[in-house]
Amino acid sequence: VSGPTGSGKSTTLNAMLRELNRPEDNILTLENPVEDEIMGVLHCDIRPSEFKPMIASFMRSDPDIILMGEVRDLDSAELAIEAAITGHKVLTTIHTPRASQIIERFEQLGIERWKIAQTLKAACAQRLLKLLCPYCKIKKSGLAEREIRKFNLGEEWRETPIYQRAAEGCPECHGRGYYGRAAILEIIPITPEWSDALSKGTLSPYELELAVREQGILPSLRKSGLQFVREGRTDLEALRKVIDMSSAD
Repeated sequence: VSGPTGSGKSTTLNAMLRELNRPEDNILTLENPVEDEIMGVLHCDIRPSEFKPMIASFMRSDPDIILMGEVRDLDSAELAIEAAITGHKVLTTIHTPRASQIIERFEQLGIERWKIAQTLKAACAQRLLKLLCPYCKIKKSGLAEREIRKFNLGEEWRETPIYQRAAEGCPECHGRGYYGRAAILEIIPITPEWSDALSKGTLSPYELELAVREQGILPSLRKSGLQFVREGRTDLEALRKVIDMSSAD
């Protein structure tokens, strides 16, 4: 899972871990710090310098699932890849703007492309989006031409009813105009065919991203966010603060 600091990556990983948690599975985590303790999971609060010796010890206990808090450098990237190559399910986070750039980031750290393609099952980018206060949000009948150009939207948005934040807010949202947050995600599944193409170099990470979009398999961050706007759950200003709205999908 990729995204900037504070985008909810650890919360998402822990939610995944809860879904995967079964009594018969041996689940181990390497975190700094441990953010959410889950019953039946062995959590280890360790410093980055301790990752290498600790994961070597973990491998001897034959874990089914390993959660690594973050891939920061070549050592942690190699450990994640080697654990996955030997048949362990690995969940981790990394800092990249888009899901496809996860592959590029591992390469920048020194991991060979074929190893990444062989082990990566899904790449996910995430952002946390502010939600409009349901008590004071303001309805609009559509967008003006200036707004359509600003956010690079289609002409249909002229007549698309949307909501926006009330500048003064209300007592329910303590004058903020927003109430709570939700995650928007961009997920790229790595199929056997795409894995093979990535390994051979006949498909770049960005071309993979385009293929996923063209096939309509899963929405991008932009499309996910715009769906929240259509549903009246957030506004374009909140979306603009967490993703690049300068280009259309």
